[in-house]
Amino acid sequence: MIEQAILKINSNAVFIIRGNNLDTCTIEWLEGTTPILKADIQTKLEELQVEYDVKVQHVATLEAKLADDSITFTEVKELMRFRG
Repeated sequence: MIEQAILKINSNAVFIIRGNNLDTCTIEWLEGTTPILKADIQTKLEELQVEYDVKVQHVATLEAKLADDSITFTEVKELMRFRG
């Protein structure tokens, strides 16, 4: 998830992350990549979590509509896209 956050901030960033916890990991910035502050990465992680939570809730709503036969064709297509 740290990697995703970094790449959302700078899609061209080249780096190595050692560790899984943002507070304790080491990030080595490579190939002239401008370092990104951990506080900025944390903010992006929180934004990504909110986006994920919204998608999960939306999928749950679509699944409930599917269960009670109130789903539209467009919503079925959307649900299929989320389910992959």
